[in-house]
Amino acid sequence: MKQNKDSARLESAKVPPLAGHCSTLFGIWALALAFIAACGHRTSVAAPSADPPLASLVTGDAANALKTDGTFQLPDTLVHPRGEVSAEGAVRIGVDYVRDFGPAFVGDWVKSHGVPIDYAALRPCSGAFYARSAYEPLGQRVSAFVQRAFGPHWIVAFCQPNDGPAVVVTFSSLVTDLEDGRDSVVRNAYSQADFFSLGIPRNTPGRVTFSPEGAAEQAAALSGQRVSTVPQLIMPPRPYAAAVSRWRVTLEHPIQVKGSLTGVVRATRRLYVGFDRYFINFGLLDSIPQGYLATDSTHRFALSGWRDPKTNEVIQPVRAVGVPGEVEVVRRVTP
Repeated sequence: MKQNKDSARLESAKVPPLAGHCSTLFGIWALALAFIAACGHRTSVAAPSADPPLASLVTGDAANALKTDGTFQLPDTLVHPRGEVSAEGAVRIGVDYVRDFGPAFVGDWVKSHGVPIDYAALRPCSGAFYARSAYEPLGQRVSAFVQRAFGPHWIVAFCQPNDGPAVVVTFSSLVTDLEDGRDSVVRNAYSQADFFSLGIPRNTPGRVTFSPEGAAEQAAALSGQRVSTVPQLIMPPRPYAAAVSRWRVTLEHPIQVKGSLTGVVRATRRLYVGFDRYFINFGLLDSIPQGYLATDSTHRFALSGWRDPKTNEVIQPVRAVGVPGEVEVVRRVTP
């Protein structure tokens, strides 16, 4: 897939060469990790065999936000963020993207998905979900391009009949020109929106990955605790792309968990649900404790020296409070 030239320039001089090649839609900053994810070992956490009513799995604010149809009432700031693309607009934009670019990208999508994809039959699996940025606002000291790349994104998953989630499309919520009715304006906005699309591996648990309700169900099943807050979708720090945004959940009571990489046991109420890397290891996630290094080399992969492709100034993004850097899959352990 061809990349926006600015995206290609937003890279680190320390990116190591790849040992091989896998088709990818990422910018250069994510190529090494994408290669490992697409070609490496895959593990997964089995979904529960039965689906208990969501009302029995939530408490507190999460229970108060649960509607009679079994979905959460999301705050308006996550549906109609001020000065940004709306959720309804995001769905329309995603549909247009699949329609217009499906013929060019379907080959790449199929390689990741594992079975043929009929791009004309793809439909949004549910709605669009707003992923908060992993970073504090960068302000006016950086170009608009960098603000979009590091800022919040919309996540739209597409399903095909008798298959489930097949493609995920993400893009910056800050490019409001995407909702403009004039073709010339929309075409120009496409080049500025940090679009990213990826075929979803067929065994990915779609409801869990792409909805707050599914995230709450999985968090409760894996932790043995009710979920007390509505799951919030948080983008991972770079070099990971918005496609692997993770759901942050708060449990009713702390539990003891053990890290799959570090082996460290600790107590926590706040965890994440999702993938630690590009659709590789799925489950409950927690930040790697300070002072410990992951044994997996991809978790030690770090980029530095980002430069603004418009100004050539060094970018120094600051992670938002509470957003972890490196994470690992954790499992509940009995004290």
